[in-house]
Amino acid sequence: WLASNISEEDGIQSLKTQALLQLQGGTSIVYFWLRSFGFNSDQAQSIYNSVQRGESGKIVESTDFQVNLDRESILLAPIQKQFMPIELTEQDIQFNLPEGQFEVFKLNAPTALDQRKEHAMLDLERLKFPLLIRSWEQGDRFTPLGMKNSKKISDFLIDLKVPLLKKQSVKVLLSDQEIVWVIGFRIADWVKITAATRKILYLKKTDLC
Repeated sequence: WLASNISEEDGIQSLKTQALLQLQGGTSIVYFWLRSFGFNSDQAQSIYNSVQRGESGKIVESTDFQVNLDRESILLAPIQKQFMPIELTEQDIQFNLPEGQFEVFKLNAPTALDQRKEHAMLDLERLKFPLLIRSWEQGDRFTPLGMKNSKKISDFLIDLKVPLLKKQSVKVLLSDQEIVWVIGFRIADWVKITAATRKILYLKKTDLC
């Protein structure tokens, strides 16, 4: 039953609470799932009780993992280690993040646009190197692609209903202290490709086609 009902994306396992509530012995199911990740039976009971009450936002931790009760799911992920910022120079051809490896290409415009959120195509001539990759911080703002006004990243992630466990690992790419990409979500409007663009910086996650 667990194999059929647990999904995984970006290292986060997810179990729909509605499916769990349809079973007898829900606490035992939760414990059977989480025990190998260091959670005990009391924690399993607490998690299941919160599911029954329809609570969301609760965090429960073992030594190395954490469970988050999201709106409709129980989420399980490793406890995030502190991410040390990375500088990206004009000569770099790749960089590595906990989420995967990215290749760096410089292309001449015009070219076909890759609009997938996992990748970024930026107007190279609007960027100032070195670029910086760091974890997002409270108070960070950017103007998402297609918008005219800036938005707090915290509000942007809320609007997308990004689970708390995933929010903790979100990173941003900056040029001269200005955010150009919320990595894996959306680029900033001011670095988009336009008819005037001559050179493109293409950041491509290598485990995607």
